[in-house]
Amino acid sequence: VEPRLAFVAQSAAQQGHAAAHHTMADLCTASPDDEDLPHVAAALALTAGMFAAAEAAAGRILERRPDDIDALRIRLRARLGDGRPEDAAGVLVEHLADNDVSEDAVRAMYALKCLGPAALPALETARATSTDAQQRLAAELVLAELHTPGSSRAMDRKAQRIFQSAVRFPAADWSPRFMW
Repeated sequence: VEPRLAFVAQSAAQQGHAAAHHTMADLCTASPDDEDLPHVAAALALTAGMFAAAEAAAGRILERRPDDIDALRIRLRARLGDGRPEDAAGVLVEHLADNDVSEDAVRAMYALKCLGPAALPALETARATSTDAQQRLAAELVLAELHTPGSSRAMDRKAQRIFQSAVRFPAADWSPRFMW
């Protein structure tokens, strides 16, 4: 695998990230048991502006490991880069629910707050239809913040208390501002 990785690096240097992505995708096919290679392929696609390929690669990773935060970030960045903030909001709203992913609800709340009006439809739907109490509460907190700007300190305190998170706001690694 290591000589092939050197070839991927050479492809990136000589022909750009798109060529390196295609080389890495071939390497992923040749080494399906290596769980690290798909992350590199997805990241190269994202860097090359190949948003559909990046999202597809991240989706394949998430099928095997739904709690893979790096793959989730790539999926979100691909949707944002492709000009689909509403789709990114839908993914983030999923992470407001009570699940086995540590601290994702607090990070998703902050990222949804940063998305602003593009997040409103997904948040309204979650608040009205979700059967998950945590998801409804989190959606309600973010909606309150979006409708009443400036109450973020109250939102931060409530989110930290309710979800008892060690993540301090702002959770920059999920914020769309920091995803570029």
